[in-house]
Amino acid sequence: MPVWAGYAVKPYDIKEQEVHDNFIILLAKIGGGKGIVSRHYIFEGIQQIMNKHRIERILEEEKVSQQTMEDMYTFGGICYDF
Repeated sequence: MPVWAGYAVKPYDIKEQEVHDNFIILLAKIGGGKGIVSRHYIFEGIQQIMNKHRIERILEEEKVSQQTMEDMYTFGGICYDF
Protein backbone atom coordinates (compact mmCIF):
# COMPACT_ATOMS: atom_id res chain seq x y z
CA MET A 1 0.00 0.00 0.00
CA PRO A 2 1.62 3.31 -1.10
CA VAL A 3 2.14 6.05 1.46
CA TRP A 4 1.81 9.64 0.34
CA ALA A 5 2.22 12.67 2.60
CA GLY A 6 1.84 10.53 5.67
CA TYR A 7 -1.43 8.98 4.57
CA ALA A 8 -1.89 5.41 3.51
CA VAL A 9 -3.47 5.28 0.08
CA LYS A 10 -5.17 2.02 -0.76
CA PRO A 11 -6.26 1.61 -4.38
CA TYR A 12 -9.97 1.08 -4.71
CA ASP A 13 -10.58 -1.44 -7.46
CA ILE A 14 -14.04 -2.44 -8.54
CA LYS A 15 -14.20 -6.07 -9.57
CA GLU A 16 -15.47 -6.39 -13.15
CA GLN A 17 -17.96 -9.08 -12.14
CA GLU A 18 -19.47 -6.54 -9.73
CA VAL A 19 -19.91 -4.01 -12.52
CA HIS A 20 -23.01 -4.75 -14.54
CA ASP A 21 -23.01 -1.51 -16.45
CA ASN A 22 -21.14 -1.85 -19.76
CA PHE A 23 -20.88 1.94 -19.95
CA ILE A 24 -18.76 2.04 -16.76
CA ILE A 25 -16.55 -0.77 -18.07
CA LEU A 26 -16.12 1.16 -21.33
CA LEU A 27 -15.23 4.37 -19.45
CA ALA A 28 -12.53 2.50 -17.52
CA LYS A 29 -11.15 1.07 -20.77
CA ILE A 30 -11.08 4.53 -22.37
CA GLY A 31 -9.27 5.73 -19.25
CA GLY A 32 -6.50 3.19 -19.76
CA GLY A 33 -7.76 0.52 -17.36
CA LYS A 34 -6.61 -2.45 -19.51
CA GLY A 35 -9.19 -4.72 -17.90
CA ILE A 36 -9.16 -3.02 -14.50
CA VAL A 37 -12.30 -1.14 -13.53
CA SER A 38 -11.53 1.36 -10.78
CA ARG A 39 -12.63 4.85 -9.84
CA HIS A 40 -9.33 6.21 -11.15
CA TYR A 41 -9.76 4.71 -14.63
CA ILE A 42 -13.46 5.66 -14.75
CA PHE A 43 -12.57 9.30 -14.05
CA GLU A 44 -9.69 9.15 -16.54
CA GLY A 45 -12.17 7.88 -19.15
CA ILE A 46 -14.55 10.74 -18.41
CA GLN A 47 -11.64 13.18 -18.75
CA GLN A 48 -10.65 11.66 -22.12
CA ILE A 49 -14.21 12.04 -23.44
CA MET A 50 -14.38 15.64 -22.23
CA ASN A 51 -11.02 16.40 -23.91
CA LYS A 52 -12.22 14.86 -27.18
CA HIS A 53 -15.38 16.98 -27.09
CA ARG A 54 -13.37 20.14 -26.32
CA ILE A 55 -10.91 19.51 -29.16
CA GLU A 56 -13.70 18.78 -31.67
CA ARG A 57 -15.47 22.01 -30.66
CA ILE A 58 -12.28 24.06 -31.09
CA LEU A 59 -11.52 22.52 -34.48
CA GLU A 60 -15.06 23.22 -35.63
CA GLU A 61 -14.94 26.82 -34.40
CA GLU A 62 -11.60 27.39 -36.14
CA LYS A 63 -12.83 25.73 -39.35
CA VAL A 64 -9.68 23.62 -39.64
CA SER A 65 -9.00 22.27 -43.15
CA GLN A 66 -8.66 18.59 -43.99
CA GLN A 67 -4.98 19.12 -44.82
CA THR A 68 -4.33 20.69 -41.42
CA MET A 69 -6.08 17.75 -39.75
CA GLU A 70 -3.88 15.30 -41.68
CA ASP A 71 -0.79 17.30 -40.72
CA MET A 72 -1.81 17.26 -37.05
CA TYR A 73 -2.31 13.50 -37.06
CA THR A 74 1.00 12.97 -38.85
CA PHE A 75 2.74 15.26 -36.36
CA GLY A 76 1.26 13.23 -33.53
CA GLY A 77 2.47 9.99 -35.10
CA ILE A 78 -1.04 8.72 -35.72
CA CYS A 79 -1.79 6.73 -38.85
CA TYR A 80 -5.31 7.71 -39.82
CA ASP A 81 -7.08 7.17 -43.12
CA PHE A 82 -9.01 10.23 -44.22
